[in-house]
Order: sequence, then structure tokens, then C-alpha cells
Amino acid sequence: MNNTCGTSTINVTNCGPIGNPSGDNETINCAIAEASKKPGSTLYFPAGDYYYKGTISLKGKDFSIIGDGCGTKIHAVSSNETILDLTDYVGSGREFRGFVLQGKGGTDISQKGLVFENKKGAGYISFRDIQIVDTAGECLLLNNLVLSHIENIQLIRTFHENRLTPYLHMLGPTNGNRFIGIGVRSTCAALEFPDGAIIIEDDGKFAPTSNFLLGWWDEFLHIPKNGAVLVLKGNGNIIDGWQSFDMNVADKGLGTAFFRIKNPSVTNYGGNEIRGFIPGPEILERGIVVEQSRNRIVGIKGFGGGSGYGGNNIELRPNVEYTYIEIGGAFSGVWGNPIVLDNSGKTNNTIIDGFRGSLRLPSEIRFGGRFAPASGDTAGSIKIPKGAATAVRNFSSAFATIPRVIITPRNDPGTRFWVTPALGSFTINLGAPVTTGDVWFDYLVLDSGAL
Repeated sequence: MNNTCGTSTINVTNCGPIGNPSGDNETINCAIAEASKKPGSTLYFPAGDYYYKGTISLKGKDFSIIGDGCGTKIHAVSSNETILDLTDYVGSGREFRGFVLQGKGGTDISQKGLVFENKKGAGYISFRDIQIVDTAGECLLLNNLVLSHIENIQLIRTFHENRLTPYLHMLGPTNGNRFIGIGVRSTCAALEFPDGAIIIEDDGKFAPTSNFLLGWWDEFLHIPKNGAVLVLKGNGNIIDGWQSFDMNVADKGLGTAFFRIKNPSVTNYGGNEIRGFIPGPEILERGIVVEQSRNRIVGIKGFGGGSGYGGNNIELRPNVEYTYIEIGGAFSGVWGNPIVLDNSGKTNNTIIDGFRGSLRLPSEIRFGGRFAPASGDTAGSIKIPKGAATAVRNFSSAFATIPRVIITPRNDPGTRFWVTPALGSFTINLGAPVTTGDVWFDYLVLDSGAL
């Protein structure tokens, strides 16, 4: 056990016996009283089973709590009270690390695992190496936590009753935090909260902003009809490297999605970024459903196959605009399904799709809010034979407008040339004779109006 900042340590077991299933309240309360006399001290729970009847409240307190990892387990005696409540905790720069909070299961959502709600926005706190198990209410509820570090937190439910609340609920001005390696896991076939297993949302006054979510994962979640793994209603948050495993769905997965990016009710600025594997090889109906404008999604396309998405990685809902999407690698399981479903009705979104088998092009670009090819567009190929330096392609029909052309060398699909030729033709000038063999270019002529 390491002390925090070199301050004094209070060992809970020095205050009395532990291990009484009816409650170790006298021992734990004694230790809390001792730690309260020494702001900045550490309350140490050595490995063992601790039982508490009621809620361990740290309101107005200023000390850290450290245990010995999974060997330190704090059990709730009753099923209708929060286990550890940090509402109006006043410490700054403190640490909570190395313990398990064990709930009673059941359906009483008044039992939460760890609650942090602070009207003053306390911060600079570290939460690490914590398991929160079997609470019918939120395993972890954070409201107005700022500039803190949260790492290797596992939120687990094993009981069979339907889950009425999310595993993690983050709301209000919970800003500027680093969440690393957060895991959400179910071990039985019970439906999750119908909105989202994880919810990050505004509280009607402020929206969560500038949080960094790195390396999160979920396993064995059971997503109901119209449900999602994550619902995000915030601004300027970054999600990087999410992993999902062994998903299950109800009602054939209708309306389900990995992520739903929704509009907060206040301060709706957008600016969120999702990057990494998008969305992953599972059986949900959509990967990411985007309802909020001005966001960015960049990553590797989810694999397909018999149980994969078959496309439908991203859906833009009506009126979404100024959104940037760039997807490359992998492939869609069903060639006929688009990778991006655009229902926005807007012309100012940008989409780059690194591969779509139905076009036989090394790359397909949606630029300025329009999928290509559209009505009036033309796709084809040009061969410049060995010994030639210039090739001219003439089109037999007149264009309705001056066209724009995307030209992509087959041997370098990452390179794209945009040209605005004269009506009826365009020219590729290599600048030197072709000496090694025929050179092929794929082209896409956009003739459906101005971009």
C-alpha cells in the first residue's frame, strides 16, 4: 500500500473487527472519524470483506481511500442505499484506488455504487482500479467532476432482473476529465437500460465538455429495441479506441446502435470526435447514429460477414450538417449496403470512404454533401498505353453544367486529383512518356450541379 502525497494513513482494521455480514459500521465509522481529523490523509482498507449498512458518506471530507485491489471488497448490507457517496466532497488532488464495491442486485434503483455530485465542481481527483458490481441504480454516477483522472474502472452486473438504469451516467459540467480503460460488462441475459448502457448528457444547464475517453470496452451487453451502448449529448469530447465483444440484441436488433450522438438541450456546439474501429463486428442495426451537427468521425470500417453490419456503419439523421467522416480499410459484409446512410438533406457534410465494392473504384469521395455517383454522374476508367504522354477523354453527350472530375491512379489510390475541365472532355498530362507499361486511372465525373 502506498501513501498519498506522503500524508498519514489510518488503517481501518486498527479501529475494530470486520467481516460481520450485519454490518461493520462501528469500525468503519471510527476510521472515517480519525481520517476526518487529518485533511489530506489516507483511509486504508487492507484486503478483506467489509460490510456497511447504509451509505458511506464523505460529504465535507478531505481524505483518500485506498485498498488492496480485488482483495478489498466493501459490501452493501441493504439493497436500497448508495454504497459510497462523494456528494459535496471537498478534497482536491486526492485518490480513490484499489477496491470493490459490491451491491445487492435486484430492482431497487435507489442503490448506486459510487456517486460524485458536487455543486462547486471539485476536481483533480484520481479514481483507479475499482470494480463496482451489481447495483440496480447507476454503478457510477458523475456530476460536476472536473480535471480528474479515471482509469481501469470495471462496471459489472450479474443479476437477471431487467436493468432500469445505465451502468455509467455522466452529466452536467463534468468537464476536462481523462477516462482510460473503462469497462462495462454483463454476465447474464437481461436487457439493459432502453436508452443506453452508458449515458453522457447535459443536466438542463450544462453539457459535458472536453472529456477524453480512451480504450473503453464492453462485453456481453444485451441491447433492447431502439437501444444503444453509448448515448452522448455533449460538446468537444473525444472517443478513441472503443472495443465491443459478444453483443446480444432483442427484437432482431431493430433500432439498435453502438453510439448515438444526440443534441444536448443546452450549449449545443458539437465538436465531438470519434476515432478508431468503427463500429466493430457485431449485430446491431447501426454503428453510429449522428443527430448532432459539427462532429468528426474517423477510423477503420467494421468488418462484416454473416453476423456483421453489412454496411450501415454511420447514419446521418435529418438536418445534420458540417460533419466530417473519413472511413478506410476493412470492408462491408454486404456489398449492396452503403457505408454511410445520409438522411441529412444537407449539402455541407464531407465524407471520405476508402472502399466500396459496388463501385470498383479504389476510393469513393462524398464531397460537399453529395454521394457519388448520382443521377447524371459518370464513372469509368482511362488507359494510357505504353509510350504515350497524354490521354484525352471525350464524352459523347453534353453536360448540363461544367463538370467536376475525380481522377485516381490505380497504383496510388491515396492520391486524388480534382479538375474542372472544359465541357465535354478532360485531359491527363503525365509530363513524361510511359515506358514501363500501361497506366490506368479511374475517374468519376460529377454532373449533378455545383458542389
